[in-house]
Amino acid sequence: MNTLGISLLWCVLQATLFTSLGLVVYLALRRRSPAAAATAVASTLVVLAVVSALAFSPWPRWYTFGREMPATRAGATWPDGSNVSADRNAPATRTGPTGGDANQPATRAGATGRVHPWQFFWDELQRTPVIDGNETAAWRWPGIVATLFLCGVCLALGRIVLGLLAVHRYRAGMTQVNDPKLLAQAAAISRQMDCRSPVELRQSASLHTPATIGWRRPIVILPADWPAWTATERQVVLAHEIAHIARGDYAAWLLAQLSVALHFYHPLVHWLARRLRLEQELAADAWAASMAGSRENYLMTLAQMALRQDDHAIAWAARGFLPTRGAFLRRIEMLRENKPLQTAPLSRRRAAVLMAVVALAGLAIAGVRAPGAGTAVAQAAPPAKATTAERAAAAADRNQSFDLSYVPSRAVAVLAVRPAEILTQPGMQSLAKLLNEGTGLEESTGLMAEKVAEAELVITRLPKPDSGRQERLMDSALTILRYTEAIDWKNKVGANLVGKPVEATVAGKTYYHSDHGDAAIRPAFYAPDDRTIVFGPEIDVQRAILSAGKSRPDWADRWENTATGQAAAMVDLMAVNRIGELRRAPPAGPLFAPLWEQGQRLFVSAQLGNKLNVGAQIDCANEQDAKRVQETIQAALTLARNGLDDADRQLARGPANQAAAALMLIDLAEDVLKHGKLQTDGATVEYVTQADLAAESFIVAVAPAVMAARASASRAQSTNNMKHIMLAVHNYIDVNKHFPPPMVMGPDGKTPHSWRIEILPYLEQEPLYRQYKMDEPWDSENNKKVLEQMPAVLRDPQADPNSKETSYFALVGSTTLFGAQDSKGTTFADIKDGTSNTIAIVEAKRSVPWTKPEDIEYDADKPLPKLGGWRPGGFIAGFGDGSVHFLQDGIHEKMIRALITRAGGELINLESAP
Repeated sequence: MNTLGISLLWCVLQATLFTSLGLVVYLALRRRSPAAAATAVASTLVVLAVVSALAFSPWPRWYTFGREMPATRAGATWPDGSNVSADRNAPATRTGPTGGDANQPATRAGATGRVHPWQFFWDELQRTPVIDGNETAAWRWPGIVATLFLCGVCLALGRIVLGLLAVHRYRAGMTQVNDPKLLAQAAAISRQMDCRSPVELRQSASLHTPATIGWRRPIVILPADWPAWTATERQVVLAHEIAHIARGDYAAWLLAQLSVALHFYHPLVHWLARRLRLEQELAADAWAASMAGSRENYLMTLAQMALRQDDHAIAWAARGFLPTRGAFLRRIEMLRENKPLQTAPLSRRRAAVLMAVVALAGLAIAGVRAPGAGTAVAQAAPPAKATTAERAAAAADRNQSFDLSYVPSRAVAVLAVRPAEILTQPGMQSLAKLLNEGTGLEESTGLMAEKVAEAELVITRLPKPDSGRQERLMDSALTILRYTEAIDWKNKVGANLVGKPVEATVAGKTYYHSDHGDAAIRPAFYAPDDRTIVFGPEIDVQRAILSAGKSRPDWADRWENTATGQAAAMVDLMAVNRIGELRRAPPAGPLFAPLWEQGQRLFVSAQLGNKLNVGAQIDCANEQDAKRVQETIQAALTLARNGLDDADRQLARGPANQAAAALMLIDLAEDVLKHGKLQTDGATVEYVTQADLAAESFIVAVAPAVMAARASASRAQSTNNMKHIMLAVHNYIDVNKHFPPPMVMGPDGKTPHSWRIEILPYLEQEPLYRQYKMDEPWDSENNKKVLEQMPAVLRDPQADPNSKETSYFALVGSTTLFGAQDSKGTTFADIKDGTSNTIAIVEAKRSVPWTKPEDIEYDADKPLPKLGGWRPGGFIAGFGDGSVHFLQDGIHEKMIRALITRAGGELINLESAP
């Protein structure tokens, strides 16, 4: 491992030298234009990733400093008998049983004798020096460097993956923009910019700043308030985002992130990455400003848009790929400088020459090697095999296999568990409570986890990246539940699963689906009896009904022999291997590719008793493939052990109350790895292990974190609800020039209805608004039908999903923003204290039907009304300017009263409040 450490240190020197050259090129080109500067930085970071990968390859090697250096002190040997002071540049071979010395260091290239970089990495991680015949030699400092580097790269690559997943989640919540005028405007700008990629426009309520994502099928994301923009604002935003697409900025940024991940420790690499992002934005600004007429017009438009935006935080992981409000303001500051905007990019020819020069410089630096870099090392010793008696004893303890009656034969993955069997064991009652209350299972479905006899999650197909439409893994997920008691599935659970159930039949069987959406993805459920339900996309529910009792998966016999514990899983590795983008996805793709390239199916079974027993098997086509899979798993286990050791040390230095659950989980993982046995049996690779599991202690430790996560998610959802409501109120103001009155009189002049009814058209509920009879009381027979169709945005996420009581109220009174009950609607001029310092709407826990014209009365001479109640610590409030804040219980009553009044003249500093 010392050889690997030395190679890594040399890689740091190469990276420093190369990025320094890239810095010189960048400083020379930044005066020309931001586009030229961005090209220089992007080329540097992309080539840097290639240079880093070549550090672990035997090629290129133009020059090697000095002779080979010993990895440890004189006299040290490796377990294979080789001396560390031997010449490491001589290529090692391993002919195995067909000839040659099988104990010599091995290469992975077969007849060619080339050394694969990743094999070198794995082998060095497993290599242990033997000093004076003793195999307990301590690591030297290069070995420690190698371990820390590997952990850092894995964390950095994981952050990229989490960021892409976070962006994907945002993407899933977007809706298509179909406005003909806006689409025509975007098409015209694309033609002007010679943008050859198709431009798709979508809108999102979760993002408040325009953004562009994707490079194969780029998407321009617009905030939900884009319809209120002026024509100039639309022109400016579209020109800026399409400029990013025309320049290919998203792909360049994604490739640059790989260099940042590989050199997470290097300040110059991070600085160049930040400059790349800034220069990309400035290049797009320069291009867009030239289309807006002048920089002054462009800057003024951006400033006006910035004033209307609130500081809406996006998910941490997504910040590397989506612009923040801070970046938006930074662009404005840069544009305010008096320097003229340079719009001249490098020509394609000059850009190609620049990239070629940078690539050649990188290749030249990569060929200068440290002693011993890029050579192969010995394989780790194979693990001990489990005895026949041990395997027979494990098989004897297994239970009956899971039922596959409604699992389609085309399933690519199955996860099955017996919650009732697990949760009724001693010490597991607290886990049942956590699942029911902490995750909202009982509240949202009416089911209790400890009464689910079997639960199966079936993935029927994997997303196809080249399908031409957005696909999610859960769009093909089929859930099968078998309950211990009889359940009225349609009336008790159906509404929570599909909303309004619509009856349908297939093959003479009745099932229910949602009343809207595409049949390929809209939810549906089928209840073959009063204890079983099959739930998922309608097309998959239909297939499950058609296949029940008629077809059987070709792996069913294998499943029955292996999946006999309290939890089991099957993954069709051949299906994974057919999805090219998935198997190449970093970080797992390149490292663990043999698992799905040589493996066919993975079967896992787990049994929980006094100990946790786990068994996993991978079926392969032949013994040679099984050996390759075994080597990959062994390398992964070594990585896991090293990563757990480092994580244990890091957590031990943190707060004990925050790290307790994580430390217990790490201890469990270490116990699993400690007792694990890996072996091959013909064309099958098997891994069996067991561990002590202090289930109750772990649950007690993790429960607060789970509950806190749920509370945080609930608060975020309620905040989002309030933002939608305040946006609707402001759209109402744009049309009517005043806030909605607390009670609005119908056409007869005497029948009131609530302001919540008035804003329905601005909540995209125009059909529901038209159903309401304005000349009838809120509880008339007709209006009761409207009551039953309560928009979810008016209900707190912690409320009963079937409740028709609102969670959001206006503060009503002569001094409040909404005014008294008989108010005609206040205007902005009436709010003397400033809209950002005046509360308009609050969340509160009260039994008030959402259509009833009743809100919260406020009188300065009476006690402060009770607000909040949905979550501890405070309440959410929407302010007159449309912003939303969480007001903590620690805020003084005097400040709350000052925030409620619209013209009290008080001096308020909301940021100083707790």
